[in-house]
Amino acid sequence: MMEDKLAFICGGIASQARRKLRDGGCFGLPPNRGRVRPRTATVVAVFDFLKQGQKAVEESGQSIVDYVKKRAEEDIAKVNAFNDGLQKSRERLAQDLSAILGSITTDAELEEALENIEEVLITSDLGMDTVDIVMDDLRAEATKERLRTEEDIKATLKGTLVRVLNEKGGSAPLSVGSEAPTVVVFVGANGMGKTTTVGKLGTRYKKEGKK
Repeated sequence: MMEDKLAFICGGIASQARRKLRDGGCFGLPPNRGRVRPRTATVVAVFDFLKQGQKAVEESGQSIVDYVKKRAEEDIAKVNAFNDGLQKSRERLAQDLSAILGSITTDAELEEALENIEEVLITSDLGMDTVDIVMDDLRAEATKERLRTEEDIKATLKGTLVRVLNEKGGSAPLSVGSEAPTVVVFVGANGMGKTTTVGKLGTRYKKEGKK
């Protein structure tokens, strides 16, 4: 029955009809070149590629987070170490000054004490300019016979250091030029807060509309 139908459709005997059907010789029927398999392999490969790409992005983002976290921890450790060093320097300076100023009764003892104070200030990394200013003030007060006790010397030291800090370490206005770019240079040792200060200034100027 099927062979008769094939013969009728294709216009030939059953064996010829099957051959024509296979080769596409029948009217209105495409050639039968074999069963077409779905390209599942290609789809799976594309899916794996996208999945690998997403995983790489996630790993990259996590690496950035880990790097920033590590740098923040290192910066905090440096700042803490710097603060600890300052604390030790302050304590050592106070102890050395107390030892020097223990007993001053003559001009010779005062002069010797001033020389020792100068040495202590230099080894405390105050900087030669600052040390010179402090010693000039101390000697000026000694000439006026105002340095008679340990408290007199400490008061002069404190007053001079405060004045130097106000004169050289005070806030100076940062002039942003009308023509871009304005270059600001930050100089300092590790852990001094350069990066933090840059971030704060950048945020401030951005809020002020400076770019």
